[in-house]
Amino acid sequence: MKISASIELVMQLAGQEAMAGRFGEIEPEHILAGILKFSELPINDIGKLIPVAGVAKQLSMEIYAVQHELASRALDSTQIRRKLRTQMGRGTSPYEGKAIHRSQASRKVFDVAAKLAEDSRSSALTPRELLETLLIAPTKNIEKVLGDAVGPRASRKPKTPLLDKQGKNLAAADTNATLLKVTNRSVECKALVRALTQGDCQSILLISDSDRTVREVVTELSNETSKKDAPLDFRDRQIKDLTGIQLDSHSEPQTIEQQDQLFAEAADARSVILFLPPITIDAGQTSTKVSEQVDLLKKSLQKYSVQCIFRVTPLAYHEWIQKDLEWKRLAQVMWIHDEVTGDIPREL
Repeated sequence: MKISASIELVMQLAGQEAMAGRFGEIEPEHILAGILKFSELPINDIGKLIPVAGVAKQLSMEIYAVQHELASRALDSTQIRRKLRTQMGRGTSPYEGKAIHRSQASRKVFDVAAKLAEDSRSSALTPRELLETLLIAPTKNIEKVLGDAVGPRASRKPKTPLLDKQGKNLAAADTNATLLKVTNRSVECKALVRALTQGDCQSILLISDSDRTVREVVTELSNETSKKDAPLDFRDRQIKDLTGIQLDSHSEPQTIEQQDQLFAEAADARSVILFLPPITIDAGQTSTKVSEQVDLLKKSLQKYSVQCIFRVTPLAYHEWIQKDLEWKRLAQVMWIHDEVTGDIPREL
């Protein structure tokens, strides 16, 4: 099982807790304290602290996941850390500058968490699985501090009322499926699957002047989610088509609020990929409106850990996105062309 980059950060924080408390090993309580500190990192500033785009986005996504789990159990991270320190008291092993390692109990926590990650088809072990393990099988100290908040949380199906109302699932049963299967886009689909499952939760910008061509690609991609040979972390994903709605800052405040809710529901569901309205520069459309549309979308992607796919015309891409370093962190770019030689799209 792969380990996400944030696990190392959590263990550094856990080690600091153990050393400050004069403990010779990192105990499960210290891991919990490290996870709680991790959850308090400022998501909006991660990109500034860690300039590597993929790593920053992955950390932001995992911070949000831990925050969401804590919020679902009404747990305050700062209060819990203070109570844990009081409950643990002081150890008898002053820090002498040597490396500090996990206790046997902490190693068991990692083993159980790795099994949880594997069962959930996760591509890597993250702090969320560690947190879930500590809540399902707490130590006596953790149980005393958290009380009724420990134990498995009742499984639930995420509620997505606005997504269900505003979007539709793209699938083989798409009403335009007959028209969209004229061209074989399997090569592009494979490239998209790799991009969407590489672990950093980046969105995809499909650069094209043709709405039809992009819809061909995305519709065929949606069919990949039901195939038995699809990667585990892509299988059974839903692509929600939201291309029929208007998302820009000139909309009514209620519409902008709905965009925020759409992203929040998708982030909670975790299995949803949003297919968003295109970013284009059309006749009669002001550059200010396009700029505000791009900025509004960027803010949503910064706030929520959601994967999106959307078309951007080459002109809009060069004008508003290409030179923006933040967009390089948030999304990957794929050029899509109408021309296909045999089964190989020209751009590939």
